[in-house]
Amino acid sequence: MRATAAPGPHAALFAEARRRLPAKAPGWRVTASSAPRGLGLVVSSPRGAALREAYFYASTPRLLDYAKPQPLTREGAAYRLDLARDPNGAPSERLAGVLVAGVGGSSVALEVDVAIPLGRNPPKQEKNP
Repeated sequence: MRATAAPGPHAALFAEARRRLPAKAPGWRVTASSAPRGLGLVVSSPRGAALREAYFYASTPRLLDYAKPQPLTREGAAYRLDLARDPNGAPSERLAGVLVAGVGGSSVALEVDVAIPLGRNPPKQEKNP
């Protein structure tokens, strides 16, 4: 018979760290849109919960210009997060990464992986001689 150990004094800290890891987004609806200089992430929270703030971290290198603001605006029952493209980045067919959103009195980190509508990516930039 194996003895089971009781949780240690730091068990609550580990549980809180696990709770903050990015997770799938059940109940959340996320779509992407494209414009010549940027991308849009449209987010609907479960039960229409209000978003205080949001920030998106792309998993694709050089996709976004993080020096630019990511304004969050309300669009009906959803919210739109405007994302500036990296001027040296390549086009992408998907927008994947982590969305961190302030909802109520807490924050959530959501895994995002959505298609960017085809035919709407900007053309590849050519290098000047």
